Amino acid sequence: MSSNKDNNAKQTFGTVRDKYDEWSKTAPPRRAARPGAPETNTGLSMATENAITRAAVGFAVVLGVAWLALVALIVGRVVPGWAAIDRDAAVVGYSVVAFFLAIAGGGAIIASLNHLRNVMNPERRSAHGHH
Repeated sequence: MSSNKDNNAKQTFGTVRDKYDEWSKTAPPRRAARPGAPETNTGLSMATENAITRAAVGFAVVLGVAWLALVALIVGRVVPGWAAIDRDAAVVGYSVVAFFLAIAGGGAIIASLNHLRNVMNPERRSAHGHH
């Protein structure tokens, strides 16, 4: 009984392998499997995409530095008066929640902009297979 299962498995594997070999001869070449792998296309669209990516990273860095400067300014103005504020648990809790909600809101905006960039770019839209 075991040899019958082995024969069926070998026959099935052979059939699948033959079909794949036949398909791979006629299929278009596949793209790089891992993200960040070099692409074979070096046309204008890739250069444009790289320029946009660099500009977005630069904008994010400038935005991050501006955000840190704003936080430093606010902290510098608030710290002297912090001793006068009644710091019970509610005040501290609301302050912590407000801080993390501000970070989450910024992350949500960045994620939405990234998604829109991917959806609006026809090359990326077809590569991801949605929208």
